[in-house]
Amino acid sequence: MKINNILTIALTVVLLSSCAIQKKIKTADQLYKDGSYYNAVELYGEAYEKKQNNTKLTYKIAETNKALKDYKQAEEWYAKTSELNSTKPEAKFFEALMLKNQGKYDEAQVKFDEFVGDYDDKDGTGLKTRAKMELEGIALAKEMMDGKQEVEVETVSGGLNNTLQDFSPKSIGNGKVLMAALLAENAIELETAQAANEDYYSKLYFATNEGGTWKREFLNENINSSNMHVGNGILSRDGNIMYFTKCAEEPAQSMNCNIYKSNKVNGDWGEAEPLSMINKKGANTTHPALAYDALGNEILYFASNRVGSKGGMDIYYAEMNKDGNFSTPVNLGSSVNTKYDDLTPFYDNASGKLFFSSEGYPGMGGLDVFSVEGFGSEYTGAVTNAGYPINSSADDLYLALNDAGTDGYMVSNRVGTTSSRGETCCDDVFKVKLIKEQFLSYTFALEGDESNQAMTGVEAAFYKVNNGDFDFIGNQTTAKEPGSFKLEDGFAYKMNGSKDGYWPSISTIEESEIANMTTDTLTKVFYMKAIDRVKVKNVYFAFDQSDIREMYAVEMDSVLTLMNKYPNVKLKIDGHTDSKGSDAYNQKLSERRTIEAKEYFIEKGIDEARIMTQGFGETNPIAPNENTDGSDNEAGRAKNRRVEFKLQIETEDDMDVKVDYEAQDPKSMD
Repeated sequence: MKINNILTIALTVVLLSSCAIQKKIKTADQLYKDGSYYNAVELYGEAYEKKQNNTKLTYKIAETNKALKDYKQAEEWYAKTSELNSTKPEAKFFEALMLKNQGKYDEAQVKFDEFVGDYDDKDGTGLKTRAKMELEGIALAKEMMDGKQEVEVETVSGGLNNTLQDFSPKSIGNGKVLMAALLAENAIELETAQAANEDYYSKLYFATNEGGTWKREFLNENINSSNMHVGNGILSRDGNIMYFTKCAEEPAQSMNCNIYKSNKVNGDWGEAEPLSMINKKGANTTHPALAYDALGNEILYFASNRVGSKGGMDIYYAEMNKDGNFSTPVNLGSSVNTKYDDLTPFYDNASGKLFFSSEGYPGMGGLDVFSVEGFGSEYTGAVTNAGYPINSSADDLYLALNDAGTDGYMVSNRVGTTSSRGETCCDDVFKVKLIKEQFLSYTFALEGDESNQAMTGVEAAFYKVNNGDFDFIGNQTTAKEPGSFKLEDGFAYKMNGSKDGYWPSISTIEESEIANMTTDTLTKVFYMKAIDRVKVKNVYFAFDQSDIREMYAVEMDSVLTLMNKYPNVKLKIDGHTDSKGSDAYNQKLSERRTIEAKEYFIEKGIDEARIMTQGFGETNPIAPNENTDGSDNEAGRAKNRRVEFKLQIETEDDMDVKVDYEAQDPKSMD
């Protein structure tokens, strides 16, 4: 009797344990269906500890890790499934795919080759055809990684990226990005997250780089929602219209997405309206992107899985009508779309190319970025892989460039992300910069000559502005044909032109002008002005300072040109201050200012014997230091902080031009 009781108790414990395991698996299955993969994989793992060598469990754990983009864990669990059950060939396919997603191309190639050799594809899954495409992608990846890279892709520091998902970045200039993110810091249970975590739903916001740190400016409640995921924002050319996506969970994390539009009203975003002609009931409509035809009319691209798609998500476009509404959407067809997911379109008006991400072409890993030339619905060129390093062994999507097509942002879960679980779990924003040789083609012309006929014999000196310093690059003497210098993105440049009988031509090419080049050559005309009646202007100083500021280089060099052209002319430099400080201190300060100016000319080769200096302190103001009511006159004091130049001419033959002296306004109040 005792033995029977013991067996009964033992059997009951086993049954209870089995029920607990089944309940855990059933809960995990529901979590997986809901998209709560973090929690599902934990429960599957706990069940596996009690029910090892169960291939259904090992495959579920592999699939969940794949959904989490934890390629390493997924590969191991697919391999375990294959070892336990050789009749489940899809496990070997996905094992190979996970190896490829990790960049283990040689190992992946072996596994894909084995799969192609063993699998007959009679069940119609298409995996054999896809395996062959993946093998093409491996060969392409090796070729692209060995080739010359014309793009730089780098992580973005300063807090732009968050712990979980970051997506849909769009550069809108001046260090500002429109993007969206899931801001929750942790992966938590679905219902708890929805009930208690205000950051559970993704938000759309502007991120601005302020001194190396990114600051967020969230869009108002007309755009962001307390119970829907919001993202994929894009601005119209004038910045007054925003298109974006709102996604509801129906049920759980199965998304139902639609595109909305908001107009800027009194500087803020107005009530959002769904695009009724674009959205489709029962289908996802998302990833809006804008292009413009030759007349400036809007074209809207987007991705959708509506009836009529080739498979998964397809890319569509719609033209804006005269009434401001969009026309009936048109599928881009087999020239772009595949039977797999094709999404995150972006049209680069600078190059005339549509960029998008897809799983349906040979690529380096998961989603790769591709491009195709054309416009609207007409795409006759071949779809081309955007290459390495835009693409990686992981997912790469959301490529969007600036208006010039020279740099921008994209999203990837490649190694190096701000990840909370595994090195490839989560998508981050990456900076993209196209590397291309850029040149300046320049000529000098006489100011006022409308024909811009090239002047010969101008000595052109070229400098790169590097952290405030001027690095001399080289000089050329102009001929009838334009001169040329190679430019580097990320720097400003200064061009100095000099020729006897003409004022120096000093011009700056700003860094932004180079960054926004749409071709490989920037063409510029610099102007020379003949010397006949010359102006000699004052040089002004910062408060309590005596150094010559770069902003007055033209004034200093104008005097230098006259001193070089007329060797018999001498120069008197008078120094002055405002009324702040004691008389004695201001006298010394005015003298220091004259010495600084004198040293500038001596360093440029002017004989010291030709220069005289005198400081007057605050005794000779040319503007009031105070207002009539006794308050401080900042503008007047700025005008008094100066040196004046007087050319000392002994005979009328010393100079052949008339000199005018001008006390112009200061360029800065400091």
